[in-house]
Amino acid sequence: IELKTNRHRFRFHEMQNLLVSIYPNPASNAVYITHDKSIDLFEIISIDGKIVWSTTVKPENDTTTADISALENGTYFLRWRSKDTAGAISFVKE
Repeated sequence: IELKTNRHRFRFHEMQNLLVSIYPNPASNAVYITHDKSIDLFEIISIDGKIVWSTTVKPENDTTTADISALENGTYFLRWRSKDTAGAISFVKE
């Protein structure tokens, strides 16, 4: 996935694996993120490249909830990071 803005260019490799999944997709009020316990950080990035939500993850958690009710409708990217890897998954806010 490549995202270009006026001043930035982002490249994300969309990861379809067991480390991270997001549901529902599309979503309206919240997304639920299930993840491997090795994940350290989640960020939601708007189509124009702005970080609109971010959280660190406690090692004992394997599910994280993001309140997206205040976001405008559109496509977003959930970016994640762990010690060994990183990736992104796209989702739609309705």
